[in-house]
Amino acid sequence: MGAENRARAEVQRVLSDPRSDEHVVAAALRAIHDHDVTRSVLVERIDVWAAGQFGESSARLLHTESLGQLADRLAAAWVRSRLLAEDDNPAARDPAKLALHRLGELCIGYDDLVADLLGGRRRLPIYQVLTGHDVAA
Repeated sequence: MGAENRARAEVQRVLSDPRSDEHVVAAALRAIHDHDVTRSVLVERIDVWAAGQFGESSARLLHTESLGQLADRLAAAWVRSRLLAEDDNPAARDPAKLALHRLGELCIGYDDLVADLLGGRRRLPIYQVLTGHDVAA
């Protein structure tokens, strides 16, 4: 998932380049679509796994995202922090620190969610198929 988020971020740079011609932009948009589809399938695979692991719960507190969505958000935050950390521009230092801090907060939130799921204090949204792709692999 991290690789898909990173590839998507790299393609996004092409889209934001004012020198990109229409053919390059069209190819970039197709690539973004492909990465989004792959990420969606990965999200669903995680959600299928989570439904099998945690099942239905009587917990009153409902988490707003599926586990797969949260993993995708963690991967996107990791990519953002890495891309900013790799940037040699001094102006990227503060955003890199902020991105790393945000990633740390998301990791803490993930750990708290897992503890709450295992402790029966919180439940995940009911899994539903979104992409129509075979995610059993």
